[in-house]
Amino acid sequence: MLPTLSDLSKDPIYAELLVKIHLLEQRNEHLQQQLVQTNTRHDQLQQLVNKTFEENHRLYLKVLELIEKQKRLIHRLYGQKSEGLSAKQTHLNQEAAQEDLSALEQIRDDYRHDLTQDQLAKLPAIDPIQTEMLIGESDLEPSTQITDGSLPSATDQPKKAKRAKYTVIPDNLEVKTLVHEPLTTVCDCGCQMKRIGEDKQDKLGIIPKQFYIERHIYPKWVCRECDIIHQAAAPKQIINKSIATPELLAHILMSKYADHQPLYRQNIIYKRSGVNIPDATMADWVGRCGVAMAPLVNRLHSLLLSEPILHADET
Repeated sequence: MLPTLSDLSKDPIYAELLVKIHLLEQRNEHLQQQLVQTNTRHDQLQQLVNKTFEENHRLYLKVLELIEKQKRLIHRLYGQKSEGLSAKQTHLNQEAAQEDLSALEQIRDDYRHDLTQDQLAKLPAIDPIQTEMLIGESDLEPSTQITDGSLPSATDQPKKAKRAKYTVIPDNLEVKTLVHEPLTTVCDCGCQMKRIGEDKQDKLGIIPKQFYIERHIYPKWVCRECDIIHQAAAPKQIINKSIATPELLAHILMSKYADHQPLYRQNIIYKRSGVNIPDATMADWVGRCGVAMAPLVNRLHSLLLSEPILHADET
């Protein structure tokens, strides 16, 4: 004979099951509430992400607008209206203009670096900043017209048709080899990796009055069992994919701002050591270094404003 419902209600196991069912129902209700809260939080975060992207997009468009305004201003200053000025007379202002353009380019590149492919696709297409906008070709003498996108050098002679091209890193410099081994050459599977080659990257460094080549070597290791290649990551650089070491960049900045040596004069000095770094290239480096040092400048600015009295030379 089967037990009746009244018989089951007296069974302690049945009572225990009822308690567990009640607890599970309470747990389920609690989880449902958490799910609603999570969905609400997700919607809030998504709105914040969208708002942040819109703000970044607005700032990005503002940077593009500033770039266009600066190009038009530079063209107005050094374009056809300045026919009476030679390349040497406008050279210092061109250096400053090139540095500003490079700084704007660096800000634009840093912004684009953090975007996804979908976000990049939504950005408006723009033309790359051309250094030819710094000065009109018709305003220069035929011998000093720009042919390679760089600024004319103050040492150019009228008889030269175009600037000669030199290798930035000569082969006769001392080479300092730095080997960047991975932290481990043992694969996750436990196998010892075998070296199959290496990548080389040459950077131009400087000791006062002496240039040298800082060669970065990245050995390549392979696991024969997993068929994967392992290699050390490249160190963080001030200017991505630049041949200049931090020491060289610091030397150029100190020479320009502390020693008051214009970039075209530094170019002349470096040529005496057999190294030709175009002043347009150095102007690009200076502009990008300015972006990298912006946090330091902002911090110094805030410290100055916190002082009760500031003294300034207003002459």
